[in-house]
Amino acid sequence: MSTYCVVAGDTLWGISQRYGCTVDALMGANPGVRPEALAVGQILKLPFGASNNTLPTNIWPSPQGPLLPTGRTPNNARLDTTLSERAPSPIGQLRDLINPTAQATDMPADLIGAVIYQESGGNINVNTTTNPGNFGVDSGVMQVNEHTGAELQRKYPHRFVGLSGTAKEIMLGASYLKDMYDTIADRDWGITLRAYNSGPNGVDKNNLRAKPAGTGDSTYVDKVLRFWVDISQGNPLPPDHYASIYGRGF
Repeated sequence: MSTYCVVAGDTLWGISQRYGCTVDALMGANPGVRPEALAVGQILKLPFGASNNTLPTNIWPSPQGPLLPTGRTPNNARLDTTLSERAPSPIGQLRDLINPTAQATDMPADLIGAVIYQESGGNINVNTTTNPGNFGVDSGVMQVNEHTGAELQRKYPHRFVGLSGTAKEIMLGASYLKDMYDTIADRDWGITLRAYNSGPNGVDKNNLRAKPAGTGDSTYVDKVLRFWVDISQGNPLPPDHYASIYGRGF
């Protein structure tokens, strides 16, 4: 019988959709498993006949060990600067804002959507938070720090002409992603995401789950790379996303 190792953000529903089986069949193969209490690293048995409809979004074998840069795009993640036609709610509803931003910054639209989902769940009324690193306010659907946002607008004024509200928030987040990708990430998506979450001074390139600056979410890279594939492939997004509130704008 095949098995599956639970990663951050997994739900039984999401696993069942990925492997083409029902939740009841998955629970039947794993007596005693509580859907509300899945643990990272937990091994689940897959029902007979279950097969992966899309390659695993977490391509690293041990969720407990170090996460190394791969220099590769995750399997089944799109690099297009237009959002996947199969993008699930609520990211699909932001298509008309994500696409022009992706094209202006030359960043994958589905990746922008994945960061939006991680940071705010696509909620355009998401709360602001205070960044403990510089005490500035993180706000918007991509939770960009106010100091970082001001710097980006000075650096790329042409990108923000006529933008306001959610469109401006997405442009700020995508511009910061692009800066991290071009400057410190060695053109690696995992390093890019760790820098986005923990700041450019908060990256250990030998372990993207580490937090050398003490800021950010250790599972951030795993989750956003997973959401990237889910958006590209039209898989359901887990309802219990974690809006990481620390680490941007250092």
